[in-house]
Amino acid sequence: MYYYTKGWNLKAVGCWVSAALFGIPGLVGAYHPSAVAKAANHMYQMGWILCFAVAVTFYFVVNLALPPQVVPSGYDANVKCFEGFAETEGYLEGDALIEFRGLELQDGEEPVSGSASFKVEEKV
Repeated sequence: MYYYTKGWNLKAVGCWVSAALFGIPGLVGAYHPSAVAKAANHMYQMGWILCFAVAVTFYFVVNLALPPQVVPSGYDANVKCFEGFAETEGYLEGDALIEFRGLELQDGEEPVSGSASFKVEEKV
């Protein structure tokens, strides 16, 4: 599940930045081998794999420590399993169900691409 703060998944951004910082010693070691430890000289050669593995590990650990918010604030739904919203098809209590009736044609008309009009009905 994803939870965003003003369009940003802050946990993912933090893990990405942490993984990018983890690869900096390898970058420095590639240009100035004497400036870093000997192990950092070889980190640059496998930097993409190393940073990817670190980001995945960090993201997994962060989501274990701080589980994502599945249900929006203000709703009292107790969803703990993978298919928790299957019974309601993802709708929460009080949500309006919108059905699209489809294309209605007059007698003898052929549908034209881009000119379809849909009738929207709400069921409460």
